Amino acid sequence: MANYENHFMTVNKVATFQERRKNLLDLQKLPLEERRAVLRKYYEDWVNNGYDEDYISSGYVGHITLAEEIHARIPDTSKRILDCASGNGFLGEQLMKKHGFTNLDALDMSQGCLDYTRGKNVYTNYICAALGPDRLPIDDDAYDGIGLTGGCGAGHVQPDCLPEWVRITKPGGLIMFVVQEKYLGGEHYDENYCNGALDAILHKMAAESQVEFLEKKRLFYIKHPTDSSKHEYSYMFVLRVL
Repeated sequence: MANYENHFMTVNKVATFQERRKNLLDLQKLPLEERRAVLRKYYEDWVNNGYDEDYISSGYVGHITLAEEIHARIPDTSKRILDCASGNGFLGEQLMKKHGFTNLDALDMSQGCLDYTRGKNVYTNYICAALGPDRLPIDDDAYDGIGLTGGCGAGHVQPDCLPEWVRITKPGGLIMFVVQEKYLGGEHYDENYCNGALDAILHKMAAESQVEFLEKKRLFYIKHPTDSSKHEYSYMFVLRVL
């Protein structure tokens, strides 16, 4: 990991938001535990050094579009929702302040990010855990819905977390997550996502009656503030737990 420390961990050495995003693609080269260690430190540094401002100035709207979609499908704002890979709390803020949700929890593997979001007074519980195949410190059937935006692909959250999402979601509850379009098309290769790999996993889960695969919908991810040719898109996947 030492060769990556300066590249990833010292946020102030990375000049722009786009360069930070590009550097994170190299995380796939690291073994899992080293990758997680780098991510924890990287986001702990970034969240205290302009994370919110960087995303806002970039034209990022992924949290806005996903929050709208969650509210459209879960109109009862008292339902219990888990914000996975909650990061700087943008999705939770939208769900609470724009849509009125009152029962939100945050899950992130960076304690630094969770500590940062406490100041936003959005979440009830703060769960420090990595998403993956390992059992989460959460009871079965705990949530009415799960949301994730901006955390999939490029060495971050992988589809191996799906069985745990199903376990902790109530029957009839919804799992709604966003994957950037470039990770699905193979532009930034991630074998677990691109060229139909993720779709195949979800269809298999549906065939096994674990979930109902309700929708795959293209959404805005980044609306560039001055150049529409630089807009970026994502796909939202919606699953109903059976």
